[in-house]
Amino acid sequence: MAQYVFKTTGTVQQLAEYIDSVVLGKSISASLEEVYESRDGKFAMRCYERYSYLGKNRVSLTVSIYDHDSYIECVAMSSGGSQAVFLKINTFGESSFLNSLTSALNAYKPL
Repeated sequence: MAQYVFKTTGTVQQLAEYIDSVVLGKSISASLEEVYESRDGKFAMRCYERYSYLGKNRVSLTVSIYDHDSYIECVAMSSGGSQAVFLKINTFGESSFLNSLTSALNAYKPL
């Protein structure tokens, strides 16, 4: 499992929409599996999945976005992709999935 924490300004909704467009736009096999958004707009969670061609399996990416009033915090975690029963072997797919998001987050400019 790989993890990335990102802090920015703006709104939870703006960042969630940006992440949706990035993740779904970077892979033809990517899909948005589940969405949760709090009623007050201060928290959102997304779960994406895509096929890893190199690992020949599916990997997931879970993103949580929190509004801390003075800043927005985004935590992204990827998982899956291992082909072994007791050890994690071939985690390239989950790292690649997370890296595609981290580079886009580092370029993010809130409105």
